[in-house]
Amino acid sequence: MEVEARVPENSIASLRAGVDVRLEFDAAPGQAWIGTLARVVPQADLLSRSFPVRIVLENRIIDGEPVLRGGMLARAWLPVGRDETVTVVPKDALVLGGPRPLVFAVEPGAAPGTGTVQPVDVVLGAAIGGSVEIRGGLTPGRLVVIRGNERLRPGTPVTFSPLRD
Repeated sequence: MEVEARVPENSIASLRAGVDVRLEFDAAPGQAWIGTLARVVPQADLLSRSFPVRIVLENRIIDGEPVLRGGMLARAWLPVGRDETVTVVPKDALVLGGPRPLVFAVEPGAAPGTGTVQPVDVVLGAAIGGSVEIRGGLTPGRLVVIRGNERLRPGTPVTFSPLRD
């Protein structure tokens, strides 16, 4: 299949054919596709100042019928920013509602699977799926609390089991 998306002129320079593009369709909730940017059309729409791009992807057949059909609305995540390494946490790790967003990081204790928590102020970045980019005092690899974190206070003792991939 081929999907056409419109990209603002200020983002078009960083796009290259062959990159992966994540797509979601309203008609197929809870599913995602990975397509490939096939080409950037070199002529902008004069009214919107956006450029059409063509994304190709494989349709899925379920019970003998294609999931995607012509005219469906799609959302595409195109890699238009610069390449960089970022720190991400699950959305559930965020504690919002205070003066600043924060996460509770675990300071390991003497016994395995124990520790105390400390709040770490963060600045939120891009969100994709169930994860959010964060900037601030959290270093990669630190454990963060993702359940029950709204009831925590600095120094609260916790027991934990790290999640496995």
